[in-house]
Amino acid sequence: MDRIKVLFNDLARKYDFFCRVASLSLDYFWRKKVGNFICKGDTVLDLCTGTGGLVFYFKKASRIIGIDFCSEMLNEASTKAQKKAGRHQSNPEISFICGDAEILPFSENSFDCITSSFAFRHLRKNLNTVLKEIHRVVKPQGKIMILEFSKPKLLFLRLGYYLYLRIFIPLLGIIIFGLKKINYFLYFKDTIINFFEPNELVERLRNGGFEQVKYIPLSGGIVGIYTGIRI
Repeated sequence: MDRIKVLFNDLARKYDFFCRVASLSLDYFWRKKVGNFICKGDTVLDLCTGTGGLVFYFKKASRIIGIDFCSEMLNEASTKAQKKAGRHQSNPEISFICGDAEILPFSENSFDCITSSFAFRHLRKNLNTVLKEIHRVVKPQGKIMILEFSKPKLLFLRLGYYLYLRIFIPLLGIIIFGLKKINYFLYFKDTIINFFEPNELVERLRNGGFEQVKYIPLSGGIVGIYTGIRI
């Protein structure tokens, strides 16, 4: 995980710009979809929050905590939060803390909702541990919502998607960050291609103690939202 921490700290300053270009601005649409699931007054924990790209769509929440182990990413998130707080006084209370998704520094039954965007594939090796921690800190009947890259079912779309990941993403990384960081974007490509199929992740969420688990494909299955309720 230390390698991943170095990677994200290195990319922090231009990471939002890279994501916006790489997704052809669809990331706005995807994150907004997740925000629509938040209920009025919810307390929310956003795991691996990065630059806080997801939490600013949770307009109905009462309190939001974003947690991440990369200090530079959190600095970017805090800067964005300060700017938004100055423009919109009605925003929910948002705070960011440095911490590990495998050892969450919260007591049992602390949150109405746990969210995460584009981070679960980086947690694949220790996903069972992460799910146990999520189950511990979310309230009974609380929600889990995961936004993650997926794999389109249609063959022609999947082939085009894989070409996009193998060619365009590394090339874009070189243009924005320089050739020396090319390995970072080869890693990104590998995490997406080698991540679980949707039915596999759904099963893991069920085994982790969540019921009514659903997978909602977006943009032809390029990404998907996984939702579930804590038993």
